[in-house]
Amino acid sequence: MTILVSITTGSISPLAAQDTAAKVDPATIIAPDTRFTPTADDVGSYWKYFFFHKEGVSFDRALTDIAECDRYSNGPNGEGQDIFPLLPKFVALGEGKARVRDNSTAGWQYGLVGALIDSAISGPMLRKLRMASTRKCMEFKGYVRYGASKALWEELNGGDPGKSALVRAKIASGPAPTAERQLP
Repeated sequence: MTILVSITTGSISPLAAQDTAAKVDPATIIAPDTRFTPTADDVGSYWKYFFFHKEGVSFDRALTDIAECDRYSNGPNGEGQDIFPLLPKFVALGEGKARVRDNSTAGWQYGLVGALIDSAISGPMLRKLRMASTRKCMEFKGYVRYGASKALWEELNGGDPGKSALVRAKIASGPAPTAERQLP
C-alpha cells in the first residue's frame, strides 16, 4: 500500500497502490527521542499524553492506521464528535436520512451566559472524546500505548497534522520504546 500525504493541507489520505502516489521515506522524517525521566505530574497525566507503538508494523501500515483513527476520532465532518452522541437521530417515514441536531448554537438558547458556559465546557469535553476514541481505535488495531510528558506529546501532536502523523507513524513503527507500557 502506498500512502499519499498532502502536507500543505494537513490531510492524510490512504490510497490503494498507485503509480502516481509519492511514497514517504521514513528515513527522511525526524522524530523526537521518546525517552524521558517521568515526574509525578507526567505519570498522573498519561491518560492525556501518550504515543503508540506496534512491534513489527511497517511505516506505511502505521501511517494508514493513524490516519484512520484520526478521522474516526475527529468525527464524520472533521470538526470533532457530537458531544450528545446518545440522543436519537430521528428519521421521518419516507424521508430517507436522519435529521441531525445542530449543536453549534446549543448554548445560545440560554443567552450570553449560557453560551460562555457552553464554550468553556464543550472544548475540554470534545478533546477528551477525541483522545478516548484515538486510544480505543489504536489499541483495537494492536498498538501499545506509552505515556509521554506534556512537552513530548506537544512535539508529536503540535503543528501541521500531516507532519505530526508522519512523526507518530515513525515512532509507532520504529524500535520499541523503553517507557513503561500503559494499560488500556
